[in-house]
Amino acid sequence: MTVWTTENMPEKDQFSYWREVLCEAFINLLPERRTNGGFSSRVEARLISDTNVVNVTSQSQIVHRRSREIKRDDGSYFFLNLQLAGCSRVAHAGRETLVYPDQFAIVDSTRPYSLDFIDNWNVVSFRIPQHLLRPLFNRPDAAIAVTVGRDSGVGGVLIDFLKSVAGKARDIDPSSAEVISRSIAQMTAVAMGATQPALESSRDILRSELKRSIARHIEENAADTDMNIDKVALRFGVSRRQIQRLLHEQNTCFERMLLEKRLDHCADTLANHQSRLSISEIAFAWGFNDLSHFSRTFRKRFGASPREFRESHHGGRLRFVL
Repeated sequence: MTVWTTENMPEKDQFSYWREVLCEAFINLLPERRTNGGFSSRVEARLISDTNVVNVTSQSQIVHRRSREIKRDDGSYFFLNLQLAGCSRVAHAGRETLVYPDQFAIVDSTRPYSLDFIDNWNVVSFRIPQHLLRPLFNRPDAAIAVTVGRDSGVGGVLIDFLKSVAGKARDIDPSSAEVISRSIAQMTAVAMGATQPALESSRDILRSELKRSIARHIEENAADTDMNIDKVALRFGVSRRQIQRLLHEQNTCFERMLLEKRLDHCADTLANHQSRLSISEIAFAWGFNDLSHFSRTFRKRFGASPREFRESHHGGRLRFVL
């Protein structure tokens, strides 16, 4: 993992250093600042096989890629820029699009473009060699400067996968790097229009990542009392029957997974020494509306009542009431 930061530099030198960092971490680019004074920026880069993963946090600016910058580079890349915070405007290939958090757009390094970061921002950028990705696109030019978000089922799965890769980038084992790099290219093509052979070769990785995304979504929304399988199916653009089929492959079903996630969250809170919520407050906070049902299912999963479980984790010294 390579890290660049302006944190400990004199303010007068920060932006000039930032120009150098952009060229080193990405390709030849020309940043244009909007404010005077200091310029706070941080870049973390990690090469995963052929794909460079760069996490950038910086201030409002416009980044230009012009003909003169293109002439200085030999490589041909697609940059998939996943917006984590802030908003950016992409102007490229005769198109202009806005990209908000949890969305991404792709630019082609062999053609001029500008990225207008309207306010302070955080982006994870994936530099993918064109020879890996272009053959997978059904219409490569149609994928340029187009916003993709969670309204597309595959787009949502890809965003989850990209965030997972970015979060674990420093710990990824070299032996799995090539598979991950190839998976990024395959899933990107599917999300933006892949050839039939690319669709066929991506089927297994998409199925695997869809399972992970569904489980993660259920866990993150376990507290929602209105959570149901229809909401999940709508979120991922699949049928409820397909959701159940995917969960069945993991020896579970939607109702059981949701119940277990809620019980696990309750157990974590009960075991937390800093929590002073009553047992009923904890149950209601995690989507239960029937205390007897909660107590019964909790005992079945953990072999103790909620009160016994809490006391065992607090050394039996504390007494809580419903």
